[in-house]
Formats: sequence, structure tokens, C-alpha cells
Amino acid sequence: MGLKPILAAGLAAGMAMFLFQAAIHATPYAHPGLESMAREGLIIDTLDSGVGGQSGYFYFPGDRAAPPTRRSGLLLFHEDNKFLETPADFALELAKDLLQGLVFAYLLSLVAGNRSRRFAAVVATGALVSISVLGSNWIWYAFPGTYILGQMAIVMLGYVVGGSIAAATLPRKVS
Repeated sequence: MGLKPILAAGLAAGMAMFLFQAAIHATPYAHPGLESMAREGLIIDTLDSGVGGQSGYFYFPGDRAAPPTRRSGLLLFHEDNKFLETPADFALELAKDLLQGLVFAYLLSLVAGNRSRRFAAVVATGALVSISVLGSNWIWYAFPGTYILGQMAIVMLGYVVGGSIAAATLPRKVS
């Protein structure tokens, strides 16, 4: 199989994944289990003084020998409002999705068999990605189960959308 069909399938799959993710993130279903904080202003002022206004990814307690009754958590802190989506953010997301589409179009080009077999390979890849990344966040960092399951569903559906496009676009490979 030549490079052109792989590139075409990969770019189409990546664009489909990007459009699917954009549509999902425009709904309330984008971040199940993620909630805003009460008394946000007080908390932000406290965090500003506690981390010195420095952006970063923090954990607490810093002392691993702290008693088990001590509160613990993770904090992703930005000195600027990172949640104002910019064109650069969308461009990076598009580039990431196009790269994913190209990688799994290449992967599918190696799979002999019909479109159903290729589609199953992409769905299995989506499951692998979801479980390996999000599963570890649940195990080690105690991310809420509703958040993890929701994000896994979004990843899997993205792979289903992109995989359908790639599987349908690539010519059949004979082993």
C-alpha cells in the first residue's frame, strides 16, 4: 500500500476526531466529575500566597510521612486564566488529533483483513490508550470515577469515529 492512501485516511480520521471532540466539549458532558469550588476567590488568594503565584502541578501533603488522616490532593495551578480557549490551543489539539489519525492509519495499513477487523483494531487501541493513561490517574491520584469513566468514553468514541473513517478509507490489504 502506498503512502497516499495512508495520509488521506490518517488526515480524514484525525479531522473527524477533532470535530467529534470539539462537539463533545461544547456540551455539559465534556468533564463529568469536575466541579468548580465554593469560595473560589478566597481559595485563589490562598493558593497565590501558598505557591508564590507560580504555575505548576503540585501535590500535598509534601511530607510523605504525614498521618493518614491528613488531607491530600493534586493541584494544577496557572498564574493566568488557562481556561480561556485560544486559537493556538485549538491548533495544538488539531495537530494532536491529526497525528493520532496518521499513526492509527499507518497501524491499520499493517492489518490484513476486512474493514471490520481494522475497525476492531482501532477500537482496541482506543481502549488501550484509555486504560493505560486514565486508569493510572484513577489508581495513583484518586481522580473521581465519574470523571475517569466519562473521559474514557470520550476517548473511546473519538477512536470509534476516527477508526470508522480510517477503516472505510484505506484500501483492503491482503495478507
